[in-house]
Amino acid sequence: MDKRVFWVIIESTLEESCNDAEIQEKLIKKHLLNFKLNDIYDFQKICLDLLNGICTMPIHAAAFVVHNSLSPDSFKAFGGWLISQGEEAYMNAVDDADSICDLLFDSGVQKVMRTELSIDLLAYEIVREVWAENERDFDNQYKMLLKNRKTEIFDKVTAPVSSQKKNRLMSLVPRLVSAFYY
Repeated sequence: MDKRVFWVIIESTLEESCNDAEIQEKLIKKHLLNFKLNDIYDFQKICLDLLNGICTMPIHAAAFVVHNSLSPDSFKAFGGWLISQGEEAYMNAVDDADSICDLLFDSGVQKVMRTELSIDLLAYEIVREVWAENERDFDNQYKMLLKNRKTEIFDKVTAPVSSQKKNRLMSLVPRLVSAFYY
């Protein structure tokens, strides 16, 4: 699987799910079950590479503002949601983290969407459910396979942005700060 196929899966499931993260997660899993094991590992590698690609202070600030806190798990879920919004949304956020505001609010109405998706675990869950015989052996083999594919397991959350540093947040994501902190 290459990035083009990856983004086709993401964008088609986004459309089919009508932007419902839970439904989209199920649809992605359903699509992945049609692929060979190596393609599913490729999907996982692309997910992890994309998550690692958004480990920037502006995107950390955006996640902090949206969730009013930041932990490795909440950032990973936020990053999964961002990836699930499609290639254009992801690239826009990489270029300008404040563009995330456009994804969160529908036509200026303050209707915040669910901003969590465990996209980094989808491939893992499928492989474990379909191919694993012994879960402990599977976990070790899975980590080794990702390492052999030169895929870093995502864990790069920088120090959380302090809520007391509103000026710092405002300099990174002013539209989001205005929307969430009024």
